[in-house]
Amino acid sequence: MTDKKSLPGNSGASEAATLERSIPFLLHRISDVFAKKMLDDLRPYGLSVAKWRVLSSIKSCGEMTIGELAAFIGLQQPVASRVVSEMEAEKLLRRKSNKKDHRFTLVSLSRSGERLFAEVLPFVEARREQAVSGLTKQQRRQMIAIVHRMESNLGIR
Repeated sequence: MTDKKSLPGNSGASEAATLERSIPFLLHRISDVFAKKMLDDLRPYGLSVAKWRVLSSIKSCGEMTIGELAAFIGLQQPVASRVVSEMEAEKLLRRKSNKKDHRFTLVSLSRSGERLFAEVLPFVEARREQAVSGLTKQQRRQMIAIVHRMESNLGIR
């Protein structure tokens, strides 16, 4: 196996410098660290990052199918289905028939889910603020616009 450092024009230092200029790499690193810190905040409430994403997505968007939820939060549908089932067993979510299409059920927050969301939200907002501290409102808007453009480029939006 060839050592990457021995390839022409490819030193370990230049590879690290290239990664430091790679937007997808940087976004992944930020996301990974942010998720780990969020887990520290969520764990005392019995929540994982995936469960928080489900709670906050349903709170923001209203009831939706598991497929819609999975697409919105970027989980594979079987994973989203498992998380929803766990949260339903914990009485945080409820399911009901979709009157428009009986093949699908709609997932919504229960009263317990609403209360838990309200209780955890201040900690999540503080963590989000930590991540963007030092950025102006204009920089934050620009960053959101750039990320949305990248999502569009990848067919997410």
